[in-house]
Amino acid sequence: MKKIIYLIALIVLLAPPLWAQEKTPTGGQYQLGTPFEGDIRLGYRWNMTSGNPMAGEYEYQHSSPAGSAVIEYDPLPTRMLLETYVLNSKDYFAEFDYAYKDIIMLNMLSRSMFHNLDHYSIGQSTTGMTVTDLNPADVYGASNAMNRAQIRFKAPDFPFHIYLEARSQEKHGTMQQRFMNSFTAGDKMSRSRDIDYETEGAKVTINSHLQWLEAEYSHDTQKFKDTRDKYLTDTGGATTYTHNLMPDIESSTDTFKVHTSHTGRIAAAVTYSTGDRKNNDSGAKSDFTNSAGDLSWIPTKDVTVAVKYRHYEVDANNPGAVTDTVTTAGLPVSTTYLVRNAISYQKDIMTGLVRYRATKDLTLRAELGYENLKRDIDPTMWQLDDKVNRTMARLGATYRVTNRIILRGDISHQSANVPANSVDNTYPETSDQARLTATWTPKPWFNMLLSGATVREERSGLNAPFTDKWTNERDRLLGSFTFLVGKTTSVTPSYSFFQNKHTGPIAYTDLSSAITAETGVPYADTAHVAALTLSHALADAIIFTADVSKSWSRGSWQNSGVIAGSNGIADLTTIKTVDTIAGADLEIRVSKNLGYDLRYQIRRIDDKLDDTQDGTNQTILATLSWKW
Repeated sequence: MKKIIYLIALIVLLAPPLWAQEKTPTGGQYQLGTPFEGDIRLGYRWNMTSGNPMAGEYEYQHSSPAGSAVIEYDPLPTRMLLETYVLNSKDYFAEFDYAYKDIIMLNMLSRSMFHNLDHYSIGQSTTGMTVTDLNPADVYGASNAMNRAQIRFKAPDFPFHIYLEARSQEKHGTMQQRFMNSFTAGDKMSRSRDIDYETEGAKVTINSHLQWLEAEYSHDTQKFKDTRDKYLTDTGGATTYTHNLMPDIESSTDTFKVHTSHTGRIAAAVTYSTGDRKNNDSGAKSDFTNSAGDLSWIPTKDVTVAVKYRHYEVDANNPGAVTDTVTTAGLPVSTTYLVRNAISYQKDIMTGLVRYRATKDLTLRAELGYENLKRDIDPTMWQLDDKVNRTMARLGATYRVTNRIILRGDISHQSANVPANSVDNTYPETSDQARLTATWTPKPWFNMLLSGATVREERSGLNAPFTDKWTNERDRLLGSFTFLVGKTTSVTPSYSFFQNKHTGPIAYTDLSSAITAETGVPYADTAHVAALTLSHALADAIIFTADVSKSWSRGSWQNSGVIAGSNGIADLTTIKTVDTIAGADLEIRVSKNLGYDLRYQIRRIDDKLDDTQDGTNQTILATLSWKW
């Protein structure tokens, strides 16, 4: 894949001479702007972590040189732009743009991010259950890098385009793999696993339009594989076995798009996409089709009508059985297992929207939607409904109370037609939502934003072994205020609140597979977040910014404990955490060309229930910049 990316770049660099014979456009010579300008920064980044590395969840845990560059070179008709930001070998961004007139356009993009991963505690050994962590001191993390090259060719003086794209994504690092070493003996294990995931893709697109109609066709292919440990091998008792296989997967998609001009009163668009996905290890395969239709009509300047239709269809197939071979006492032993049929389905979604500008200050919106889902399954095998129908209605408005106060809001209701013999408890029967946003700017030096939303979901008529019903509540609130103090200082305090509540039945299964249900079990979590941001210009060439935020989070799931063997489960679900983040940035321009920047950030996680999860991460970035 990298060879393809390099080839695309080579084609572009050699292409301009081929077009050198083109005449200069009517209107005279090309006018040069600033032919060459740039901003280069070089420095060093210090990283200091104590305790849980998740305090710096997306911070690579090593200090390193750092820098950035933004360089633009425009010897017209050629234009080039390079942007790159490098914190370390795992965290970087680079983008290169090249254009020759409007005939050739090249974009090359590369970026990477490091993510520290959790090392979960898998518990303690008890009677009838052994727990073993083979790598208790290991620290986990992975880098995720993406590379993409895209080139567009345009026919001179005619709207015909060809797009070529090559991309790759790589994920490298170490993760925790948890598994059962023995189901009969109850041996729960954890070990480290190296990961080297590679995804490669290529896409070809042809696009053209004639007068008011534009058409496009594209073909896309993608392949995924693990180039390191495709599977793990372990021994339980006298048996050696493989487990947690990472399959090779490939897919391809063909897409057709047609749409009319968007400048008239009537606009329409149609998209048809078909393709397949295949698991090369298991033999599972699915063919899919996606269709979309959009129609908008503006009968008057105050009324807009839009209709959307979506159709999704997946035909999934898999082998009816798989054979697993293990080694016991030095001899191969094979066992065949039956596999449930994969889920094939069809989904149709239709929505209609009307927007009406009643006055210069009031705009009304109304939306209706219908969704139909059909699954090709045996409900007794999957515990899912084979048919689910949903309807949705939404009303909204935007009202300018005065020139300084604007209100936006909407309410919606969604209902599902639950079959009488439903075995699927995963979706709500009714869902109601309300949202409201208010902005107020009473003075040039002050503005305020208030936003809130609430969702209520309910599902009744649950079937055995459940009784009663379940309910969900989700609430959020945001308030932000910005003050300008003089001409050089701005202060923005903010507060946000999040709350989730769920009440419903829980099913317990004992060793004899008997199921006992407990009704009305509550779960709730809440979070409060307060933040303050300050920006102050100490002088024309000195800018200081600082920000601090603190969040208080807690959550718990509380069962009654009346079911035999369920005592202590609730203790494992309780969380109570305080998360604090603070940072400061000082930017100084010594001269028109020379400057420097100093940034500092600290994050501290304080787990009130488990001190082993506490951690502090500090980063310092100092850079020297040169502009021209």
